[in-house]
Amino acid sequence: MSKRFVSLLFAAAALGTLTAVTVAAQGPPPGRSALPAKIDKPAPNVKLRDVISGKEIALAQYKGKKPVVAVFMSYICGTTWRYEKRLGEFQQKYGKNVVLLGVHSNTNETDDGIKKYAEARNFGAPVLDDKKKNDLAGWVDARNTPTVLVLDKNGVLRYQGSWDDNPNETNVTKTFAVDAVKAVLANKPVAVKTNQPFG
Repeated sequence: MSKRFVSLLFAAAALGTLTAVTVAAQGPPPGRSALPAKIDKPAPNVKLRDVISGKEIALAQYKGKKPVVAVFMSYICGTTWRYEKRLGEFQQKYGKNVVLLGVHSNTNETDDGIKKYAEARNFGAPVLDDKKKNDLAGWVDARNTPTVLVLDKNGVLRYQGSWDDNPNETNVTKTFAVDAVKAVLANKPVAVKTNQPFG
């Protein structure tokens, strides 16, 4: 990861006010929670187009190889901006052992907009177009950005929720997503499997 990437992340984090962004085009059916019982279940074998390269990417292509961390992201969400530096540091530390994927599920954002956002910040990972059918967002009822999913190398969902416990990095006391990744890489149970993401 370049120094330019980190400096861009700092700059972007300071740009705007926090904005809540709805991820899925539709909310969950009546009586269904925002965090359904998908934990410890295999992810659907979806195949989605990467808005950066134009290539199709299937979640199944990583099975038996590496864990996957998928982050629902938005270029108009101030909370997403605040996590750019943390995602960059995560890529630096875990990029060789974990697949990082962005997920673009907001119907009010364009492919061109999310592509420019990712490229301007040297995101360095595919960004999957999930906005047409909400295959991933619908599966977990993800409803805001950033929401994080951690899949083990067998494609089983082991964590869903926020990256950590505070948008303000200086106030973070719990690193939920990174802790889940560490547990998955060590073939250990994930201590905190779900929480309500904020954004």
